[in-house]
Amino acid sequence: GDVKLVKAYFGSPQLDIPRSVQKELGGGALLDIGVYCLQFVLMVFNGERPESIQATGVLLDSGVDESVVVTMKFSRKRMALCAFSIAARLPNDAVIEGTKGSIKVLGPMHCPTKLVVNDKETEYPLPEPCLPLNFTNCAGLRYEAGEVRQCLLK
Repeated sequence: GDVKLVKAYFGSPQLDIPRSVQKELGGGALLDIGVYCLQFVLMVFNGERPESIQATGVLLDSGVDESVVVTMKFSRKRMALCAFSIAARLPNDAVIEGTKGSIKVLGPMHCPTKLVVNDKETEYPLPEPCLPLNFTNCAGLRYEAGEVRQCLLK
């Protein structure tokens, strides 16, 4: 079917991490984790630029954004909603709603291990890491790193 609405949520309490909250270190929810939500939406809409964007959020005393909600309107009456926060834990999932059903991306949405398509769940196990990892499911980023390597070798 046709995609009508995309929702992406990513929130992780990080107020105790200096690089997340200090402006001079590039802190803020958008730069740290919001980009994953926005990238997901643009991937679903095949890179199309939205017709309009509305965003609202709250700032920390340091001047960086703590929590943000973004709505985007695309052509053909399609919408996207993103919410991200470095102060609160959010579902960290994404949903693509269409005229013939939905796709839920679980586990977290930026590095998923499960898809639920019209209520049918499929699991995609990650490779076992050879070293301890800093973030949930980041072993899945090895595929991204491998693709970058292949592009550099060309």
